[in-house]
Amino acid sequence: GEGEGEGEGEGEGEGEGEGEGEGEGEPTDPADVLLEAFDSADLNNDGRLSISEARSQIPGLTQETFDTLDANEDGLLSRAELGETPEVGCPFGKSTARVWSDLFVLALAALGVAAWSPPTPWRQ
Repeated sequence: GEGEGEGEGEGEGEGEGEGEGEGEGEPTDPADVLLEAFDSADLNNDGRLSISEARSQIPGLTQETFDTLDANEDGLLSRAELGETPEVGCPFGKSTARVWSDLFVLALAALGVAAWSPPTPWRQ
């Protein structure tokens, strides 16, 4: 009878440990939390988070922590200040597919202009 009781106690302990570990995959760094929830936190869609917008995601966020994240000291947090790295590609923010699409359309337009231009007389 005693062995069964000990086994049950060990099983309960393991279950509690698993429950405590469930939150390990969630970001705990305020910058990571805000970056992950940036779109839903940015209520006015200005691409930056005010302290009230940031506190909607992290209710206990202090002004000191907010100011530490606010690298340019403008009172707002951008994605870059939160550590997001921009995608490498077109300097105008276009995807590679969009750049190729634009070049294709430009080439078609050039061919169209060439086809509709009057022929140039040959000089002799």
